[in-house]
Amino acid sequence: MKNEYKIRNNVVTMIIESITTTTGKAEVLFSLEDLPMISSYKRWHLENGYAVTKDHKRMNRIIKGVRSNKFVVDYIDGDTLNNIRGNLRKVTRRQDGKNITKTFDRKNNTTGYKGVSYHTKRNHYQSIIGVDGVLKWIGGFPTALEAAKAYDEAARAYHGEFAYLNFPRRDLIQ
Repeated sequence: MKNEYKIRNNVVTMIIESITTTTGKAEVLFSLEDLPMISSYKRWHLENGYAVTKDHKRMNRIIKGVRSNKFVVDYIDGDTLNNIRGNLRKVTRRQDGKNITKTFDRKNNTTGYKGVSYHTKRNHYQSIIGVDGVLKWIGGFPTALEAAKAYDEAARAYHGEFAYLNFPRRDLIQ
């Protein structure tokens, strides 16, 4: 399949095929300024959630010019198909591990919040955060929402700009 491009404002949408799933096609976003570089690669496809060339070079690494395996290119919003320059940042593997999304949190998470679980013996919600490979207990709370807010506070303190939050916009918290 030949690459298809749609341009709107300063964002390019490219339609690519998936070779690892049966979903068929995916839409990948990138900045208009990167169109000459991206279009120089004749064939793009979706592989394990990433836009890659036929020789398996990832679009995010090409855009940011990252060749060394000492660094990764992080998606600020967690969307691996959003390769717009403002959404990409070059980070160390350690920094990248600080913003693991909810989907990579615990598979059996029933609260819907990162870092929050229900403690049945103590009859309360608890917040726990990982820091440098060690789990730290934040506290026990009467509601999952309060525990999630406490998690976010700790995540900002420990992980700074790399924190993956339950509530990225504080003004939307009830």
